[in-house]
Amino acid sequence: MNLNKVRYIMYLTLFFCFFLEGCSPKAHLEEVQTLGKKCGFESEKIQTHFYDLMMFIKLGDPHLIHIYLEGDGFAWFNKYEMAEDPTPDDPMGFRVACEDTSNATLIFLTRPCHYGLKRSCSYQDWTFERFSQKILNAYREVLDLLKTRYPHAVFHLYGYSGGAFLALLLGEKEPDITKITTFAGNLDHKVWTRFQGYTPLTGSLDIEDFEALSKIEQIHYIGENDLEIPVDVYQSYQNHFQKETHNLKFIFVKNFEHTSDWPLFWNEQQTY
Repeated sequence: MNLNKVRYIMYLTLFFCFFLEGCSPKAHLEEVQTLGKKCGFESEKIQTHFYDLMMFIKLGDPHLIHIYLEGDGFAWFNKYEMAEDPTPDDPMGFRVACEDTSNATLIFLTRPCHYGLKRSCSYQDWTFERFSQKILNAYREVLDLLKTRYPHAVFHLYGYSGGAFLALLLGEKEPDITKITTFAGNLDHKVWTRFQGYTPLTGSLDIEDFEALSKIEQIHYIGENDLEIPVDVYQSYQNHFQKETHNLKFIFVKNFEHTSDWPLFWNEQQTY
């Protein structure tokens, strides 16, 4: 199917779901599975030690695996109330994955507790502990599963918004990860919460091994007009590296905001 037509169907579906009646977690999951099929993905439920999540797979080169990580979703109902359900109304990370035109095997992973898969979940898991050791361990379990299925593969990680920080946490401990690409990524949650006046993410991990990350090729795409993730976040992340590294690139995207059309940008970017 033509990519522009797929993109149109995605937006139309999300419009009816969000603006007309709202979506339950089950309805959200059904819509994402339908959209995934239109992009050539098959879905699979993964049970990790603590959490369940959905994995979407589009088969390609078994030696190169592209893993896309979703953003934080709907963590807070308002400034004072945690959301009942963190499932994103717009699965931006998934839509970015749909625009990957490479020959790699493509993997899209939902976040724990999204889409009604709430085994072992509490409000803390999508708020203050969204980058906790338990959350990270769940992704490591999935990564171990993929290493078993594709024993000779290297892995490239792609993260939108909060998914970017999870990609970094995975990258500092996994030698098979050779590239990290982020879109409007939250690379330093402490600076982010301080800048926005949010409560600190107590219970979430910090990056410890910047030397390991310096060996990984990184490209961070930044919305020039992004008011959610300010440039201070990227500057703080960059300052953690003791010396300038050619592996680290920050690219500002003109006129882009946090929720701009990153899928279209990614589709066009790959043609260069």
